Amino acid sequence: MTHPRLQSFFTGAVDELRGAYRKSEGAPTPCMGSLRESGVRRAVEHCLPGIVHLYEGEIIDSSGEQSGQLDGILVHSTGAALATAPDDSRVVLAEGAVAVIESKSTLTSQWPEVVRTWEKVRGLRRFKGPPRGVFFGGTPPMPGDDALPIVVIGRTGWAQANTLGGKALELFESFGATASPSVTVVQLNPPGVGAVFWVSQTSTQKVEVILDESERWRTLGHVWSILTFAAQRVIATPIDWPGYLQ
Repeated sequence: MTHPRLQSFFTGAVDELRGAYRKSEGAPTPCMGSLRESGVRRAVEHCLPGIVHLYEGEIIDSSGEQSGQLDGILVHSTGAALATAPDDSRVVLAEGAVAVIESKSTLTSQWPEVVRTWEKVRGLRRFKGPPRGVFFGGTPPMPGDDALPIVVIGRTGWAQANTLGGKALELFESFGATASPSVTVVQLNPPGVGAVFWVSQTSTQKVEVILDESERWRTLGHVWSILTFAAQRVIATPIDWPGYLQ
């Protein structure tokens, strides 16, 4: 049974995020993006464990890959997120990146932009070879742990659950020959969740659901659970300093 306090909390968080998207309507494009991102940051950042921080910037890895500008990078507190001033965009080393968060006003028309962001991210690797790091509770490494999960949040989206789930599966399956990291797509109007993630070394789970309005809290509740799990699962991944600096 869902705890009623969490239900009321995430209902309020969804309504606040809806308000942030509405507040951005009619603004110039740069202002619209800024208002939207600040709303997403408020809805997500402060309810996550203190072991992670949410930044904007770029991610690089020790193989020379580079993401380009990203609006939301969840970084482990032991990771490197380089900047010379608090408000600067960060240069994040992939070992410390926990997940990428992408937000859009209209998923149906802006989905190609989501795909382009995914194309930037999916080439990055936290480590080479066997998984490294310390895992809570002896949790074994999952396929795709070397790559970065993505969470997509949209104000509006699709009416059909199988379409929403299919979009998450599209990103998951486009990863290529190696196993994909988890992919989560949530929309606020109509409220819904599409996700694909590993539950064991050999099996994945797919979630696709359009929710009743009274259940809208489950959208951000799902984001919170996915990101919290990702943040708490890996304590630290050693940085491949020679790969960056040699």
